Amino acid sequence: MPETQYHVLRPLLLRMHSKRRRFWTTSMRGAACIFRSERRPEVVTSIFRSVELFEALNALKVDSTVGQYILDVRGQGLMAAIEFASPSHSTFDPAVKKDATANLAMKISKRCLEKGMLLLTTSVYETVRFIPPLNISSEDLARGISIFKEAVKEVVQER
Repeated sequence: MPETQYHVLRPLLLRMHSKRRRFWTTSMRGAACIFRSERRPEVVTSIFRSVELFEALNALKVDSTVGQYILDVRGQGLMAAIEFASPSHSTFDPAVKKDATANLAMKISKRCLEKGMLLLTTSVYETVRFIPPLNISSEDLARGISIFKEAVKEVVQER
């Protein structure tokens, strides 16, 4: 990307700065890398995809049907995690919600696998992790997000 196209990327970076300060510094480093060398256009693409991913996951968090079971959406760049509520207290996971489904992260991961998307769960926490490739297309990301949303809604409704 030539330096003359910086004006295209700057408003996006400023918008991210107002939302997530940590993400801002990483994004600026990535953008500076691109402006110095045109060999890595996937880094700019990953910045845009990261914004799309976090906007979709945060929209799911405020959804009236499933949002009550999502405790946190976190991550940086294209590595994102969603933590779900747990019905019982453990020494590892103190986030308790009595009416939450047990093993919600595992069930959602299995449902996503049935639909053709592989997700990672953490070992002792009710958390699902997204780690897509840096060069993921907008269409593939949208497809993955829709599969995840469907899986979450189906698993929550099964309770």
